[in-house]
Amino acid sequence: MFTDFGKSPSTRFATLRYALLAGLCTLLFGALGSLLLLRAKDAGVSIPSSLLYAGVLLIAGLTAGFVWLLAWRAARIHASARSESPDQAERLRQEIETLYDRTTDGVIIVDSEWDFIYLNSQAGRLLGRQPEELVGKNAWAEYPEAAEQPLYRVLLQARNEQQVLHLEVHYPPWDRWFDLHGYPSADGNVSFFFRDVTERHISATALADERNLLRSIIDALPDAVYVKDAEHRFIVANQAMADNLNASSPEQILGKTDFDFFPGADAAHFQAQERQLLQTGALNREDEARGVPPLGGSYETERWFRGHKAPLFDASGLVIGLVGVAQDVTEQRQAQDALRASEERFRLLFEETPLSLWEEDYTAIKQRLDRLQDQGIDDLRGYLAVHPEEIAACLSELSVLNVNETSVQMYRAADKTELIQNISRIIPVEQRASIIESYLRVAEGETQFEQEVVDSTLTGEKLVLFMRWTRLPAAVEGEIRVLVALVDITERKQLEEDLRRQALLLDQISDAVAASDENFIIRSWNRAAEAIYGWRADEAIGKRTSEIFQTRFFSGDFREAADSLIAQGHWQDEVVQTRKDGSTLSVLVSLTAVRDN
Repeated sequence: MFTDFGKSPSTRFATLRYALLAGLCTLLFGALGSLLLLRAKDAGVSIPSSLLYAGVLLIAGLTAGFVWLLAWRAARIHASARSESPDQAERLRQEIETLYDRTTDGVIIVDSEWDFIYLNSQAGRLLGRQPEELVGKNAWAEYPEAAEQPLYRVLLQARNEQQVLHLEVHYPPWDRWFDLHGYPSADGNVSFFFRDVTERHISATALADERNLLRSIIDALPDAVYVKDAEHRFIVANQAMADNLNASSPEQILGKTDFDFFPGADAAHFQAQERQLLQTGALNREDEARGVPPLGGSYETERWFRGHKAPLFDASGLVIGLVGVAQDVTEQRQAQDALRASEERFRLLFEETPLSLWEEDYTAIKQRLDRLQDQGIDDLRGYLAVHPEEIAACLSELSVLNVNETSVQMYRAADKTELIQNISRIIPVEQRASIIESYLRVAEGETQFEQEVVDSTLTGEKLVLFMRWTRLPAAVEGEIRVLVALVDITERKQLEEDLRRQALLLDQISDAVAASDENFIIRSWNRAAEAIYGWRADEAIGKRTSEIFQTRFFSGDFREAADSLIAQGHWQDEVVQTRKDGSTLSVLVSLTAVRDN
């Protein structure tokens, strides 16, 4: 009844009545106590005056305390009654609604029948309806598709079991993601606070996908990749790095430092380098270094690594760690050693081979021909045919770098120096027009060229030779160096005869047979190929295989076929190719790599 104080006059009167009754009872019990004490004294009971006074004071104190307690309770009831006045309640309701409308979350309150009791403005925007349109209506009737979603069962369970709910859920009908909080009450009402987190979810998903992609890339790299923090601890590593440290997985090395894997002196050296990088923020590229086996491990063969380390910055630009890549260059190192040995063997073969070999520099000749074109001379062949002085000038620009001993003997020279200094004497004037063709082929970018030439020895004997030159890798950009091989024509004629027989044999085969160089430029094309694909030999030779065949693979692609051809020396599969007229045909293609020495 106290909780109703202030709501009506009758309630207030009843409250005051009980308060008055309590006061009268207090006075009555106080007087009765005093009377009993006086009667006891009159009856001869010895009661000290101090005890009498104490009893009276005790009763008075208890009476005053009870009255004070009653007054305090009445004041609380009165204050509560005033706070629950209709105006105050309305004001409180408005403040709550204003607070809900200011929040960025949607707020919905439903009753036990899932009828909307309240929606704030943000909830209306998220639901695409005005709040006043939904109040009093059933949620599942207004949004029947929601009842078909898994969310429906989750909400029912949370309400029935009086469980506070929090989940991030996808709503398929709208293809949106929501962060939802639900608070069921004992009376069956449920309050929901929710917000649209679709963009955040998309961003988080994209970020997760990007991280997974980056993780996949890192794990797929053959090089060891790792990230360290400012304390030199591994915080990211791929499997290749784990393998280098004799760990079964990247997780086994996370949180550890080089001191956990290498001898102390080596680990200290690594950290000293990293400390300088962390202090300066400068990229560190290490030269090739001999690999240090991890603790408890060893290398069957010597291993070499090339390291790259770069600072890792935070959003403010501070260095917070480093990113490192350790590339195992053992095979490259072995290849370099093999190359040096090969070069040495080449020099030995160059000197000892029975063929006449010349190492020549065509750079100055190419530059001279370029100048002629810059002057507007497009037809260099026609121009040189009527300007023999230009041919002689080109010949003077030829730089012979080296010749072998076989060449010295073939041209009847005393030594290499005499032969090189008299290059103009061994090429007769009437043959210079033909030799200039090789210079033009170089200017046009060709890498190989063959032709028959007629030279003279320094003692005047005629030499009929077959010349073949091959462009060598340039040590300097723009440099053109060629290796010229000269053989006796008799041997060459015999070789040509063998080639003609082989060509005749190929023309008798009913299968299409084509040959290409290492750049997949067609170099031969038999008659069967002409009949099957419709391209004449002169049309096909010189073109790329992709341009002629336009191959479509049933499985894999050209790169896989090329890799298999290079690695295994052979590739065979059924493909679809295109004829010259555009029609297609299914063929079984067999490729065989022809390797040089």
